[in-house]
Amino acid sequence: GLPFDKKILFFGATYLEDRRKGMKQLIEALNTLAELIDAEDKLRRNEIFLLVAGLNGNRLMPQLPFAGKHAGRFNDDITLALAYQAADVFVCPSIEDAGPLMIPEAMLCGAPVVAFDGTGAPDLVKTAKTGYLAANADARDLARGIYELLTSDSLEAMGNAACEAAAKVHSPAFAAARHADLYQSLAAKS
Repeated sequence: GLPFDKKILFFGATYLEDRRKGMKQLIEALNTLAELIDAEDKLRRNEIFLLVAGLNGNRLMPQLPFAGKHAGRFNDDITLALAYQAADVFVCPSIEDAGPLMIPEAMLCGAPVVAFDGTGAPDLVKTAKTGYLAANADARDLARGIYELLTSDSLEAMGNAACEAAAKVHSPAFAAARHADLYQSLAAKS
C-alpha cells in the first residue's frame, strides 16, 4: 500500500516513545524539512511519504507535516526487508544507541541512511557516500541531511554504496572470519 510516485522516508523503533530513539528530534527535523521544501524549489511536500514502523505510531503521525502510513510492528524479516527496499531514505534519529541495528539492515537493503553521529552510525554512514551523518541531536542538521539526500542526483548510487559498505562488515563470511581470528588469537595466548 505504498505510493510509487513519492519519495519514501522510512523510520521506526520498537517503542517510538522511547526518548533515546529521538522522535522529539525527528518531529522537529521533519517540520524543518517542510520549511526547507517550502523555501526551495527542488521538491514539494506532497512528493514525500512517511513509512513509520513501531508501536504507538498512531500518536506520532498527527504531529508530522507529511502524509504517511503507520505500519505497526513488523513481525517477519521479509516484510521488514521490503519496507527498507521501498524506502528512498532511511532515517535513524536515535540519540543514544550503541549500534542501531536498523542502520545496517537498511543499508544492506540499499537504502541510504540519515543518522546522528552520537550513535554507532559513523562506522557505516558517510556523508554524500552512503547517506548523511548529522551532528548529534541537531534536528536542523538532520533535516538538512534528509533534504540533501532527497534532492540528490546520486541517491541511487548512495544506496548501492550503502549496501556495499554494510555487506563488508555485516556479511556472514566477514563475521565468521572475525570470530575465527579472535578464536585463533585467544588460543595462541593460552
